[in-house]
Amino acid sequence: MDQLRTALVWLKRHHFWVLCGLVAIIALGSWAKASGKMDTLFGGNSSLIKAHSPRLRTCAKTRSIRMKMSIRSSRHRPRSNGKT
Repeated sequence: MDQLRTALVWLKRHHFWVLCGLVAIIALGSWAKASGKMDTLFGGNSSLIKAHSPRLRTCAKTRSIRMKMSIRSSRHRPRSNGKT
């Protein structure tokens, strides 16, 4: 019982530093867990983007061709002079 009393006196005297240490340990543990989860999500999303990359390039080329065609066709349209 005497040892417990001395431990409690020590804890009462240094409770601020004990709590600071606990907060630091909890913060580091939380950061490590969140960082691991973010790495997993990043890897999954990265592979998904790489898988769809050729499809996106094809879509972008098609859109680019359509834009060029619409610009060419708009150049050759006769302009109206405003009279009807």
